[in-house]
Amino acid sequence: MKFTLSQLSVALLVVGATALPAKPAMEYRSEVDVANPDTKPSTRAAWGKRSEVDVANPDTKPSTRAAWGKRSEVDVANPDTKPSTRAAWGKREEVDVANPDTKPSTRAAWGKREEVDVANPDTKPSTRAAWGKRSEVDVANPDTKPSTRAAWGKRSEVDVANPDTKPSTRAAWGKRSEVDVANPDTKPSTRAAWGKRSEVDVANPDTKPSTRAAWGKRSEVDVANPDTKPSTRAAWGKRSEVDERSEVDVANPDTKPSTRAAWGKRSEVDVANPDTKPSTRAAWGK
Repeated sequence: MKFTLSQLSVALLVVGATALPAKPAMEYRSEVDVANPDTKPSTRAAWGKRSEVDVANPDTKPSTRAAWGKRSEVDVANPDTKPSTRAAWGKREEVDVANPDTKPSTRAAWGKREEVDVANPDTKPSTRAAWGKRSEVDVANPDTKPSTRAAWGKRSEVDVANPDTKPSTRAAWGKRSEVDVANPDTKPSTRAAWGKRSEVDVANPDTKPSTRAAWGKRSEVDVANPDTKPSTRAAWGKRSEVDERSEVDVANPDTKPSTRAAWGKRSEVDVANPDTKPSTRAAWGK
């Protein structure tokens, strides 16, 4: 079988095409391409490459440079560059900080604020709190949460006197109102934290003797109550006739030597007992 020259040429071309794999699109590039100013910046970005020409070129989008981790000083200083873009770069302009249209939250992200923001009643108290700042308007404003003022170490006299302010909030301020002290719904422990109590608490049989002891107070009910610990009455400098002891108590080996010592009493069993502390016997003069 004879083949013409043209047929042989076609056959060789087909075999060659199947033997040589094609290069994947944009798998390779030459440095000439990267440096060529006619290559699109977006193409170089797809390669993870850019030229210094692109970075400095004012027609390259700021967002493209941001994707490269680059920006030009032209962008930073350009008032048309979004404050949020500069924020993404860790940069801002003094123009942004002073611009009343820049969000307080953007300035907060920069660790910056304007005195205009601090004094502006539309700036959230929480934003000012994040700056460690507040305006006197906030402190005096009855709509500002007492807890926000507490976070600032501030309160208004309105809060202190307001019966809706929690006693615990006032306690955190080292303040209380006379309404709290006299209010039977205020916990005795809260008043104790203030160094205050009401006569209602002192006389109330539900108030713990230990709470009254912390106040340096007791009720006669406590003193006479056989369930009040002798040590509590001792802390008051008081005891009941029950405590005063019966001879049965003094002689009872289950009565602690320390309790008898508090009474100025001991039993001969204690004095002779080798487990009685020498200091206890010394306190007895024995």
